[in-house]
Amino acid sequence: MKLAIIATLALVSHYGHATELVKEVIMNGAGCPQETSSYLVNDKSEVEIFSSDFDAYSATSPGNRARKACAVGVTLNVPSGMQVSLGTVTYDGFVAVPIGGKANFRTEAFFAGQRGKVVEREWSSASENIVESFDISSPVGNSWSDCGEDVIARVNASIRTKSSKTRGTYIGVGEGGDKILTLNLIWQKCDGN
Repeated sequence: MKLAIIATLALVSHYGHATELVKEVIMNGAGCPQETSSYLVNDKSEVEIFSSDFDAYSATSPGNRARKACAVGVTLNVPSGMQVSLGTVTYDGFVAVPIGGKANFRTEAFFAGQRGKVVEREWSSASENIVESFDISSPVGNSWSDCGEDVIARVNASIRTKSSKTRGTYIGVGEGGDKILTLNLIWQKCDGN
């Protein structure tokens, strides 16, 4: 951990702007359309994605369903002598599920060309309504980019709802300012540098 902190401090002193480490951010899907979504890079260790569209509602009708997805690609400029890893992906949201309804959240984060850890959460109840906020923080793993090689970090997320016989179901991802996810990056010097 100390090495990762030292490497981040070295990046901060070497690069004047966090955006120099992020070449491009592409968002796609009904949950985060490129035209209405935005991003912010914080202190070279976080990329935040904003969208007001990442929610799903299945109206009152037996078995009515709704689904939205959000796919994010972040092209990272990895400086010579450095490598990067995906630390965690964090989501905040709200869910309202009636008796007999169902809501589902699924996410996966990885470097392009690799597979990532899938995290899934489901809300359903046969005996009581569920109305709650949620916070999902998913550790991605210990996969590091090649030394000094640019890499694309990908985050895919989807939400689904199914209504009950008499009431609709809702799930929304986002918090104040419509931030739908935070991708935490960990930087370190390559072995032998």
